[in-house]
Amino acid sequence: MAVDSPRVTTEATRRPEEWWVHEDCGVWATGVFLVRGRLYGLKEAARGTRDVLCCECHESGAIMGCFQKGCSLNYHYRCAISSGCLLNEENFSMKCSQHKNKVLTRAAHPRLRR
Repeated sequence: MAVDSPRVTTEATRRPEEWWVHEDCGVWATGVFLVRGRLYGLKEAARGTRDVLCCECHESGAIMGCFQKGCSLNYHYRCAISSGCLLNEENFSMKCSQHKNKVLTRAAHPRLRR
């Protein structure tokens, strides 16, 4: 995930810091939720992806993991699209090209339960 100019309030400085993120990267990042027009979990997601390598380009900052249980493939947003991953806009989940044709069931994935 591309993060420029970190801007977070710290105990030492008490000055606010900003985190700049590509819109698509922020929306599709694992652990980020949109509630009433506000994104939550963005800072944590950005920090969590620093050491995550993209299986397509092999660069750090991969924000999206395959939703298939047991799959450890991670991608940048653009790499996921270019490699043929399936992006589900209803629940902002992604399945890699190896698993995109497998059917998800609610029993197997608690995130899909209502």
